[in-house]
Amino acid sequence: MPNPELEIVLKELAGFMLEASPRVTNGGRHVKICWRIAGRPERVVVVAATPSDWRGPANARAVTRRYLRADAAQPKLPPPRRPRVPRPKPVAPPKPFPTKPKPVAPPPQPVPVRTIADEHLSPTAAAIWQQLFYDRPVKLSALAAALQKKASTLAVALNGLKRRGIVKNLPDRRGWLKAALP
Repeated sequence: MPNPELEIVLKELAGFMLEASPRVTNGGRHVKICWRIAGRPERVVVVAATPSDWRGPANARAVTRRYLRADAAQPKLPPPRRPRVPRPKPVAPPKPFPTKPKPVAPPPQPVPVRTIADEHLSPTAAAIWQQLFYDRPVKLSALAAALQKKASTLAVALNGLKRRGIVKNLPDRRGWLKAALP
């Protein structure tokens, strides 16, 4: 039956330079692991032969690490690595000369011009459009007076025109303008 506490202590010690390999002695109910680092006293960690505590392996590792730190143990150096030799980059073959001329792109299509006639406006929206200007804002109250309609009815129609990009609303309630159609 494997002893996890013993395995953990031996694994911790395997990574450090010791005078000799650790000595393991079985004393019945407990197992002793003894080791020495050059110029330091011998250290002993005692673990249970049949551990029953789930924290036992962690406690054994902590005690072992504490002793190694106190002794200023030096870790084993990894084996030297071979120097890496860079591979030469592959040379791309020369590009062949083009045999066919590149196709000429067709001329661009003319951009369709959007006019107010294409918008299919309702009679109320068309009347609003006729009352607005491109450069001078018109207030909603002035539109209502000129068209003899309620301001709330015109506000709904103006917001619909604004969503379609036909009119724009100036900030701070300064009024409405015609938007330039693209």
